[in-house]
Amino acid sequence: MVEHATKRAVAHPLGWIACAFLVVQTGVLWLVPNGPFVDEGLYTTAGLRVLEGKAASDGYATWFNGSAFVWPVIAAAGHRVAGLAGARFMAAVLSTVTLVLLAMAARHLVGPRASSWCALAFALNGLFAALAHFAVYDVAALTCLATSIWCVSRSSGSDDMKWIVGAATAFALGVIAKYGYLAMAIPLVALLVSVRGVRALVREVALFLAVVGGIVGAYFFICFGAIVPPSPDAYLGQLFGRTRGHIAALHVVFGLVPFGLAVAGAIVAWRRLRARGLAATCVLALLVFPSFHLWTANFVSGQKHVVAGFLFAYLLAGVALERLWDSRSRVAAMLVLAFLTFWGGLQCYAQDRSWPDIRPLADYLVRNLRSGDRVLAESSWSYTLYLYPAGLIASPSAVTDANHSPEAGRLDVCQIPWVAGNPDSAPLVRYAVERCGHELVLSARSPQYYIDTARLRLTVSSGVVGLYRLPRP
Repeated sequence: MVEHATKRAVAHPLGWIACAFLVVQTGVLWLVPNGPFVDEGLYTTAGLRVLEGKAASDGYATWFNGSAFVWPVIAAAGHRVAGLAGARFMAAVLSTVTLVLLAMAARHLVGPRASSWCALAFALNGLFAALAHFAVYDVAALTCLATSIWCVSRSSGSDDMKWIVGAATAFALGVIAKYGYLAMAIPLVALLVSVRGVRALVREVALFLAVVGGIVGAYFFICFGAIVPPSPDAYLGQLFGRTRGHIAALHVVFGLVPFGLAVAGAIVAWRRLRARGLAATCVLALLVFPSFHLWTANFVSGQKHVVAGFLFAYLLAGVALERLWDSRSRVAAMLVLAFLTFWGGLQCYAQDRSWPDIRPLADYLVRNLRSGDRVLAESSWSYTLYLYPAGLIASPSAVTDANHSPEAGRLDVCQIPWVAGNPDSAPLVRYAVERCGHELVLSARSPQYYIDTARLRLTVSSGVVGLYRLPRP
């Protein structure tokens, strides 16, 4: 019996890979030396407000690029149990489900052995590993996309339309979770055609698009009174002064390794599996979000968006690694795995430390903020996540963003007792320090990692944020 159980564990390593992934993710989210990113603070606080029945008054629907009733509520539930770590743990659980669903899809599309390699390689991808403990709505959308891919894979060789309906329903929920995932309809439909054959061009594709359009259109009409949400304008209107050359270089760094694995797997699939449609679809899926970012000249969240394309690419990565392992070049396979582990770890480490750590400043505010005090801060939602759940402010609006607030031009900064941020990057913070007499009470320094696209190397800088207060009368 023990021997039989051992053989089953070796033959089906997906369970071990998924468990190890979740254990590592849980350890990282408890030990990672960084506080909340602004998006984590935003979505989690929004979820808390939704659970309190205050979503309508806050108006999230007008500027959120995803439903306030999906991921924000999940994150808020985790936060109520264990704070930020609880919200991030919910992300880790959903990401583990994504990993399992991708491997299950690979089992149907490229075989059981390749599916194990697919799961292992995807677990080692640094951008996915970083996203997996990042409390943002991309996580929920990615899980829905993986569910849709799995349903499409199950439709292979079956005339039962339930798998097409399931794929469409899961994808529609993913789009509701994050509206930008609608772009992934292109590779998903192509995958459906490659699995079902050219005959799917009429009936199956029409059914898929009808279900997706019906669910998403109904949701948008109920929430906005229109079939197009107004929030994309807020995203596309962001100006950060990045050139398309800079954005292209970033996406080369993000996707070079997945692209190499996918091309290697595509060659094998093209020659041995005769899966030419699958090979072309999975490689071209990598280009969807990079093309979007280059077209809009907007680099924001590119490191998260590309992971959606990685779901497709790593189906082929499993094929490539299986072929390499079977080629009797076990040393080469181990070297590739070692490289993937190193590169993935480096990417994950850098992503986890790509924004300032404001925890010391937030802790000081929690201890010293008086009832009725207002706060002006860079990355305001990071502070709101500490102050609002503690009951120190009545509404998130008590913390005003120093860079992106619509009322920035009307603010009387000299009447706001607390200011947090860096005077060099936030003009309102600089004005408060130079003109209003705010005094530094605490500063925090933390390493921040970023990609220097001019030199194509990972660079670290020392990020400094300060907390300033008006002198007490």
